[in-house]
This record gives sequence, structure tokens and C-alpha cells, in this order.
Amino acid sequence: MSVSRSMKTNHIAARASAAPPAEPVSANNNGNGHEGTEEVVSRGPQVGPSRVRVSPSIHEDVISRHYKSDPATKGFVADPIISRLADTVQVARLAAERSTRVAEAIFENVMMTVPARHRETKAKTWRIVQPVLLDLDSAFGATRRELERLEDATKGPRRLLDAGSNYLEHEVRQRLATMAPNDRAKAVSQALTDDDEMVLSAILNAPPMLTSMSATEHQMLRAQWRKRKWGDEIDRIGRLQKALDDAERAGTLLLAHVTNLSSDAVVAAAEAAEARVNAALNS
Repeated sequence: MSVSRSMKTNHIAARASAAPPAEPVSANNNGNGHEGTEEVVSRGPQVGPSRVRVSPSIHEDVISRHYKSDPATKGFVADPIISRLADTVQVARLAAERSTRVAEAIFENVMMTVPARHRETKAKTWRIVQPVLLDLDSAFGATRRELERLEDATKGPRRLLDAGSNYLEHEVRQRLATMAPNDRAKAVSQALTDDDEMVLSAILNAPPMLTSMSATEHQMLRAQWRKRKWGDEIDRIGRLQKALDDAERAGTLLLAHVTNLSSDAVVAAAEAAEARVNAALNS
């Protein structure tokens, strides 16, 4: 499967430039790049590659399960939107795994100070995931546009714009509005059964008050009509929305993963200590 990377939006990627949440730093350090036994873990998440694992939700199979199954072949029906989401989440998984390996290698470098390891880890891992976050946002945007297109195409019967059709629809609405509720319900049900496009257009392309229908009755009729007329498309809308939700969750988890590979608080504490030493030496 191929992944297009032409569009660049910045929903998740914009968050990548924000500083990760600060974690408390202990004065006691065990020398392996993490805080020692005196750290106050209740005040923030633990960080570092030895404490972070790639979430199983960052996986292309979580997206691929939303393909439509083909009863004849026992396989899946191709869908370019789901394919793009699955491919991009696969790239996200690989980026998360690579970031973890890079962070582990940096934290093993005993020639570097602990703060230097954190700073180097953040710089290199963000460089890995930032293009992936942009790709994810682009895939999200393409999925939302397809959902909007499908919603618009299936929202109601085709509106007839000629004067004669407009007059007939007006008459239909007036007649329905004066009917007793039970009679109106029977007439509407019959129009749905007969797929009477003119009557259904008169009802669904106008506010419910013009036919004396409640908003709930109007919504139920629209849902029934959409399922009858656009069953495959409605099914696809549901699957695309679920695939998008899972892909967005994967993007959020990727952002959290790379954030927790290093600690800004460790670097900030070291820089503050360095500043105090320099100030004392120059006073």
C-alpha cells in the first residue's frame, strides 16, 4: 500500500512544538539517566526509554480491521482512504520504535551527562516523528473530506428545482400538515416503502414544522431513507469514522510516546544549576 504525503496540515504536528509537561527531579540520581529512589513519582509521569513502551494501539492492524469484508472471497474490499490511514499509522509505529531505539542508545552513552542525554534524546526523537505527525494530519484531513462528501451526497433526496415539482412538493407538505398524526405516519411510511422520491423530497428537503412532524420523526425518516437508499455508503461512513478515531488515537499516543522519552525538567534543572554557578563565579 502506498501513502500520499502531499498535504501538510498541522493539527497534531502543531502540538509537537510545545514543550512536554515538566517532571519533578530528584537530587539523588542513580547514574543511568533516570532519577533515583528519592524521586517524587506522584507529581508527574516517569520518563526515559527504559520506562516507555510503544502502545499496541499505534499499529496498522487497528486501522485495517475497518475494511469491508468480502463474503465471496473472504478477503477485504479495497478502500483508498482506509489504506492511507493504515499506511500512515504503520509509519507512525515504525517511527515510535525507531525513536525508542535511538533514545536507548543515547541513554547508554556514559560519556554524556544525564541532562545532555535527555536533551539529545529530545532533539533526535522529535526529528524522527515530526514528519510523521504531519503525514498523519494530512491523512486525517483527507478522511474528513471524504466523510463530508459522503454525508452531503446521502443527506436527502435529490431536490427537484422546476416550478411544477416545487408546486407539487408544496401541496404535499400542506396536505401532510393537515392530517391526523396516525394518518400522516401511514402516508409517510407508504412513501418510504414505495420509494416515492417526490413525497420524500417534499418532506426531507424542508423543515419538519412544514409537515407538522416532530424533529425526532423527521430525523428517523431521514435515517430510514438513507439506510434504504444508500446502505453501502452509510456503512462506509461508519467504518471510516471508526478508522479515523483509531488513527487519531494513534497520533495522540505517538506524541505522548516521544514526549516521555526525555524530560525537559531534567535539562531545565541542570541549566538552572549551571546558571547559578556562573553567577557565583562572576560575582
